[in-house]
Amino acid sequence: MESASPPGYVAPEMGRTPLILSFVLLGGALIAGGWALEDQSYLSALLLELGTAALLIVPLVYIERLITREIGGVRQELADLRRQAEAVAVPYERLRAEEKSGWQRTATMERQMARARSEAHTGRHSRKEVAALFSSGTDGERIFALGLMQGKISLASVDAIINGIVQSLSRPVES
Repeated sequence: MESASPPGYVAPEMGRTPLILSFVLLGGALIAGGWALEDQSYLSALLLELGTAALLIVPLVYIERLITREIGGVRQELADLRRQAEAVAVPYERLRAEEKSGWQRTATMERQMARARSEAHTGRHSRKEVAALFSSGTDGERIFALGLMQGKISLASVDAIINGIVQSLSRPVES
């Protein structure tokens, strides 16, 4: 059986809107039927109960939709931030692993932090995503997050910093 859609056509995602409308219509119809049959107590009560149950599902579906959309957005923002952090994180981690401690390594690490601090002023980051990167990132990503927080205090998350101190994930600095 051939499709009636033109070649290359991609149907838009309908999301949860038809489901929500279906439950509203079903609930309304059942309640209206219950009112119309008010003289038949059992059937009327059953229709009113079913209609109410259908209408109570609507807010749950809507809330689930909002939560799913919010989680997807945060994941995308964090993925974008991780890609941006690579410019600082990868060289930082490589330098820390390959170079001996000393003033040259420290100076190079400080230049990496300065890049992160200057990135903070681009306005592309939120406190929530910086805190998530700091809490779940690699050593280099956490350094990038700290640089962002140093560069713009409004990106600092006290909770994330305290958790970072109490539950340190970084390796100790070598001598």
